[in-house]
Amino acid sequence: MNFCRDILNNISAALLFSSRLPLPCNPATDIKAAFAWLPLAGSILSLLALLPFLVGLSGTHWLAAWLYLTVYIWLSRALHWDGLADVMDGLGSNKTGAAFWQVVKDSRLGSMGGLGIFLAGTGYLFTIDHLLAAGRWEAMPWAAALARALALLLPAICPLNPNAGLGKITQEASLSRKMLTWLFLLVVLGSIRFSIIGVCLTAGLSFLVICLLAANAAKQGGFNGDFIGAGIVLSELTAMLSLTLYCL
Repeated sequence: MNFCRDILNNISAALLFSSRLPLPCNPATDIKAAFAWLPLAGSILSLLALLPFLVGLSGTHWLAAWLYLTVYIWLSRALHWDGLADVMDGLGSNKTGAAFWQVVKDSRLGSMGGLGIFLAGTGYLFTIDHLLAAGRWEAMPWAAALARALALLLPAICPLNPNAGLGKITQEASLSRKMLTWLFLLVVLGSIRFSIIGVCLTAGLSFLVICLLAANAAKQGGFNGDFIGAGIVLSELTAMLSLTLYCL
């Protein structure tokens, strides 16, 4: 019973961290343990955002895609999208070192950050529209979990920036092993609905996005939480785009 209670408490903590859901949680919960459940938390948020479509309240597939993205971002407090905007502003500034991080930490939205959000948002809309039209709504919760599992592998392939705050939580070797377990499980589950080749290709392309972010972060002295957030958004978009192109 204690084991099950701890798992439920960790899942609740993962949802509290990554969303605005008012869930009960033990204040003594180890946030590092809760991070192991972020892939499941992402799937839950995605399923909640899909509810209007699943119960037939969203009209056309295009409207359903827009409503899904709106609810999904609202539920997550735009947490990862903020990271995407910060990283895009930093990379777009063409600066390095302290100057790069000064741009990243600037709370104001720059032109590259705005462009990144716009391009990613439209990419989400078009791919979700195609997936819903094809009757593959389960691709979104799957991609949400995959993206979080891959993004949390970033600490295994890139050093942590010394000035990082939230990113320090991910510096656990056991977390990477747990993410690899999630990846194996997601590939198995994805192969039930999609082709095994398509699923492996999707996972590979999404991981390539994480590797590209890791390479850029390494040039700036290491990653921080913003790079993880950007990784979640971009790898999730890549996963849905790959499923649209190769699995429909």
